[in-house]
Amino acid sequence: MIMCFGHSAYIYTAEMEEIRTAVLCDAERLHRLLRAITVIAPQQVKDAQVLLLNKIDLVDEERLVQTEQILREFNTEAPIYRICAKEGIDDAVLAAIIGG
Repeated sequence: MIMCFGHSAYIYTAEMEEIRTAVLCDAERLHRLLRAITVIAPQQVKDAQVLLLNKIDLVDEERLVQTEQILREFNTEAPIYRICAKEGIDDAVLAAIIGG
């Protein structure tokens, strides 16, 4: 399960001993969402164990870097993975999400 702005989730499998929290962030709309949802969104990012930066195909590198910097303001420890869900998520990223 994946948590994102408006969609909360936890990631777990039968083999896992811990439940990991991931936040799915929209690279294209994150800046607007953070302004509109000033309490919920930052707390989700702060609590996340994994940050997934989605829709990277819709923005340029500069916007991606800016978005990652915003995420780092709230969470300095969770790994950030750049993904494009419509193109599929790399197995290594999926393994990192579930703690593998």
